[in-house]
Amino acid sequence: MRAQAPDGAPGVLLKTEVDGGHGGRSGRYEAWRERAFEDAWALDVLGLA
Repeated sequence: MRAQAPDGAPGVLLKTEVDGGHGGRSGRYEAWRERAFEDAWALDVLGLA
């Protein structure tokens, strides 16, 4: 995907969750944690972090 992106395009985020699935951790704050990860990546790509 990175090789196909035009010059100047933002990076591509690929996150692999190896602890997921039926045996993985769960928690009521997991959705917030995931959103914070995505927001932090976006801010970094934009040079705001």
